[in-house]
Amino acid sequence: MSEHEIKTLVMYGAGCIGRGFIGAAFRQAGYRVVFVDKDRELIRQLQQMRSYRLEIMGASRTQRVVEDFEALDSRDETAVTAAIADGDWLACSVGAGNLPDIAPRIAAGLVERAATNGRPLDILICENIQDGEAKLRDLLRAALPPDRADEILEQTGCVETVIGCTVPRPTEAMRKADPLRLRVDSYDLLPAARGSFCLAAPKLPQLLLVDDLAFHEARKYEVHNMGHACCAYLAQWLGIRELAVAMEDPHVRLLVEGAMLDASAALAESFGQPFSELLPYVRDLLARFGNHDLGDTAERVGRDVLRKIKAGERFAGAIRRIREGGRTAVYVETGLALALHSLGLRSDGAETRRILTEVSELEAEPVLELLELIESLEGTRSSRLLFMAVELHWRGVTGAVR
Repeated sequence: MSEHEIKTLVMYGAGCIGRGFIGAAFRQAGYRVVFVDKDRELIRQLQQMRSYRLEIMGASRTQRVVEDFEALDSRDETAVTAAIADGDWLACSVGAGNLPDIAPRIAAGLVERAATNGRPLDILICENIQDGEAKLRDLLRAALPPDRADEILEQTGCVETVIGCTVPRPTEAMRKADPLRLRVDSYDLLPAARGSFCLAAPKLPQLLLVDDLAFHEARKYEVHNMGHACCAYLAQWLGIRELAVAMEDPHVRLLVEGAMLDASAALAESFGQPFSELLPYVRDLLARFGNHDLGDTAERVGRDVLRKIKAGERFAGAIRRIREGGRTAVYVETGLALALHSLGLRSDGAETRRILTEVSELEAEPVLELLELIESLEGTRSSRLLFMAVELHWRGVTGAVR
């Protein structure tokens, strides 16, 4: 890409995904990148070092240096507004709960952009969020001048993407050795909604433009995220810190794999996709969950339990789809029961039933039965005994014999 053709991404959020995946992909493709973040120390380090290392944790470990970028403190309103006004794309990876905080700054940049150059702007929504386009548009509309909102939003593409890459938070030891280094798994595909772009999409090898993002979103939430969470709550129940260590246990692997295969079968039927084409996806995820080099923890993956168990999310979404297909969801329900157990909820508690019916919006009894089963093993917390108990329960529910 010659100098006069260089275009700019403003990357709002210089954390794990923003720096480890999106920003790094744009730099690798030759684009100029401007990171924006509220972490003053992080911004200071990025401004001082002007480079950072990525360790790619695939079948073999490789390293890549990301360099020649800019970094802005989000509190520098003038600079951030100007960057958004002048940039060619904006991406946000700040955590779904922080979108309301950055929407006014993005809106200010859009107003200045309309006044200075009038060019459309496409915003890549790189968050674990459902209905991201509608939610971001609503936030921007509320922050824009009422008499300009329609005009400006017509020139703004809010492009949903599906983030499948895992970038764990650096450990304390990693931060002490190199405060900017990140470990990234080798999966780097970025599905994005083709029809949401106002202008041409960036030329990234990782970008997969699709006409219907719903399948990719459901696969991410109901297979990837759900299986990841199952592994995390199993690890917590067994007192295991790292996911990869938990995945070495064959009974943990069988329970996680069973949940993911049940969810995949329901997803394939729902979207008219061949089940066989989802099997490599599941196998790849299981290998990634078991990657010791990533050092991913049950605490990181399992945090924010109430969000993970609400209706439409990873557990409830998969369970509902499986049940609507006329199947039983015992393995996924086991993961949900373990999530409830991690909150200290009991199978005979009124609050547990309320959460299942009001938060998860599910029929409570099947999950309560599995939570009671988990409670019966409190004295041992054996993965083998849990797997055998779940298998017996599955047979009792289905009437099947294996």
